[in-house]
Amino acid sequence: PCNWDGSLYTFEDTVTVNVPDHAFADGVCTGCGAACEHPGYEDGVCTQCGEICVHTFADGACTTCGMTGGYCGASTNEGGEQSVIWTLADNHLVISGTGAMADSYYEDLPWWDSHQTITDLTIGEGVTHIGKHAFFDFRSVTEITIPASVETIGDRVFEFSTALETVTFEEGSRLSSLGYMPFSDCDSLTAISIPESVTAYKTIDGVLYSGDGTTLLYCP
Repeated sequence: PCNWDGSLYTFEDTVTVNVPDHAFADGVCTGCGAACEHPGYEDGVCTQCGEICVHTFADGACTTCGMTGGYCGASTNEGGEQSVIWTLADNHLVISGTGAMADSYYEDLPWWDSHQTITDLTIGEGVTHIGKHAFFDFRSVTEITIPASVETIGDRVFEFSTALETVTFEEGSRLSSLGYMPFSDCDSLTAISIPESVTAYKTIDGVLYSGDGTTLLYCP
């Protein structure tokens, strides 16, 4: 307990002593200076101090907090495969890190066994390439925001994601290349939004065109 000085006391009768709980900031108690021992985690967050787990993965789970996940970075990244990670909790898939995702055949994706039950998808700022087939056949995700850091998108990334309604590229997007048929058979897709920072492509009323507006690429 916080501020306990280690002294021993003997009482003849039962006595109730109120000892303050630890109050943590950045993993250290502000009252006594003790470091949190991280007794447990929930969704990758320490239940005592609130610190986010720095994941280390083996066999599809974090060895510290137990969260489902692993590495999905391209081997050519600085830092290799471990430069980009994926985590999955409560049907929410999160891709985070720095650099390109690896390209993969869809059945080889580490989250493939759960792909049709995933309802939320987050791609973190810092990811530069969305790997081929990455979100193929995601039938429960309705919207996706592509961070400004993404420069290239692989082939068939969202193909057969039949519940997907909107795709939004963030302001300042550095998108330069879309792979083959990234939105094929997205039957519910009504709008794609690309900001003016992108010169290779443009959207008019939610319809995707080449940058000069002369070639229709996708009409939701």
